[in-house]
Amino acid sequence: MLEYRSYFTADGVADDAPFITTSLAQVHAWLRSKRYEADLVVSGRTVGIGPAVEAALTQERASDGSESALFRLEEKAGSGGTWTTQLLLHDPRHHGRLPWVWLDVVAPGGDVERRRWAAVPRLASSLLEVLDARDGGARLDPNITTTTVDDVESLVTALEDPHRRGPVFVAGSDESLPMQPWRQLIRKLLVQTTGLAAGYVLDPAATTAFAELTGGTHHVDAGTMRTYLPGVQLGDDFDARRHRVLHTATILQDDGKRIVRILGARARETTLDTPLPRAAVRVEERLLRQTDNELLGRPADALTRTTTPPPPRPIPHSVDQEAPTGRVGDSASTGDLAPVTSPVAAAENVETRLALASALERVLGSGAVTPDAVSALAEQALESARLRAVLARRESQLDTLTNTVIELRDQVEDLNHRLDDEQNEHGITAQDAREQTELVRALRLRLNRVAATEAWAPLSDTERESPVPESFGDLLSRFSELEHVVWTGDSGTTEELDERNPLGGWAGKTWDALRALDDYARERLAGRCTTFDAYLKDIPSGCHAYPANRHARDESDDVKHTAKYAAPRLFVVPASIDPSGRVFMGAHIKIAQSGMISPRMHYFDAVTTDGHIYVGYIGRHLPTQKTN
Repeated sequence: MLEYRSYFTADGVADDAPFITTSLAQVHAWLRSKRYEADLVVSGRTVGIGPAVEAALTQERASDGSESALFRLEEKAGSGGTWTTQLLLHDPRHHGRLPWVWLDVVAPGGDVERRRWAAVPRLASSLLEVLDARDGGARLDPNITTTTVDDVESLVTALEDPHRRGPVFVAGSDESLPMQPWRQLIRKLLVQTTGLAAGYVLDPAATTAFAELTGGTHHVDAGTMRTYLPGVQLGDDFDARRHRVLHTATILQDDGKRIVRILGARARETTLDTPLPRAAVRVEERLLRQTDNELLGRPADALTRTTTPPPPRPIPHSVDQEAPTGRVGDSASTGDLAPVTSPVAAAENVETRLALASALERVLGSGAVTPDAVSALAEQALESARLRAVLARRESQLDTLTNTVIELRDQVEDLNHRLDDEQNEHGITAQDAREQTELVRALRLRLNRVAATEAWAPLSDTERESPVPESFGDLLSRFSELEHVVWTGDSGTTEELDERNPLGGWAGKTWDALRALDDYARERLAGRCTTFDAYLKDIPSGCHAYPANRHARDESDDVKHTAKYAAPRLFVVPASIDPSGRVFMGAHIKIAQSGMISPRMHYFDAVTTDGHIYVGYIGRHLPTQKTN
């Protein structure tokens, strides 16, 4: 499965050296760092450079003067499958057209829902050391530097560049932030986006200037970092929701790995989902064909590196040649040293000759053992070896294509299910919105009859609630705002949902449910309600609501009494609640219906015990007999 894809243009090369020559030098250095025999990799050959490791290099100079190079490395990991690294370089050598780099890493196996993680290949980092890499107008420099006011306008232009393929991460600052540690932290957080995304750290003046140019919808605050996906539309409120903000609290609470992986995954998803330029695909197709042609025409000894075999024993002119007898000196009169052939050796020669004659008969149609016939047989063997190598390559490519088709088919099926679910969700949400609008209208009319005209006034700042979280990472950092609800779950599992819901709608719905749980706990402690079900069906005045039909008091008997379904629903609670530190959390809230993901929140109501509700899980739908 394709796990990593980097595509960028090169606006310059270190020391003004030739683009392809410099890039291939980095390839050879990378191979040597892996302790492979890099010197064997030359254009026009496919060679083994290590145990179960094969490399191929193909170069081309087209009639229009452009130059291209295709490098492929296949590393077989036994039963673990084959890892394939492919690098395609193209230099148009035309004014106004920049050279480009396309790097893919294909991992064995894979899952549409849970893509296998492939770390940034060192080859990508090596190439960026010598190339001035650009994604559209964005600079792909892993050594993130501070952006000043003079660079802000070009940064905004890069954000709006229609040719940009990957995300751009922009961090803001103010005078209270020490720039050096802040820049080092941002560099650390973006370490798994190398070759995929651009990163910028704005100094205080640049942060202000950036806000002025991007407006209130697309700015970035000090101490936060914002992800700008391709297709930025400044001034568009709806578009602004696509570009997520990583808040200060989330950054400070990170363990040093979680955010790195989330941002890396986001960058991978974005670049993998963006189609490649058709011209690049055509270059790849042409060089792959050339690689196969070179494989057919090369010497067979390049298939696998072996020691040079000893020269074949001479074939006697006649199978019934009589072996000479006597001492060596007895033949001196002839001037020749006749070989001493034992009866056993003679028998072996006869057997060998008969086998050779049989092989010639099967392959050439004639059993005559002649030098020309033997040469023809050898050529057939060489040709067969070449064809087997090409066939093996084709089978590998076919396996990859087959896996891709299966993955795409599964993805289409999943997306169709999710589309149906999302359309249904949208219909329900639209109906709820209409009902709420109608209710507000009716209430305002009633208040107007008693001269309560302030009912028509817009909300004041004190009446407005704090904004809902834009992501699950933001949501987890805000549990402290809830008086009676405590989080005990796995944050990593929860934040994986952000990858499937980039606009943050699920996080907002989850926050609504958490506020409803918090208000319920307060009402129950006051003796004004008995169960969360009853609370949702008759919302007390001034309390937060959540649809009653999206709450389940418990799981089905099938789930509760089947170990493989019950075990995943055991979540952490304090020992004061259960000495084992875990309880079965059957009560859950349906956040959304979306295919096999359909996020759920599981909780344990301990209000009557210690005044708290413990939320042990927010994540994708847990297994049941229907989803298994």
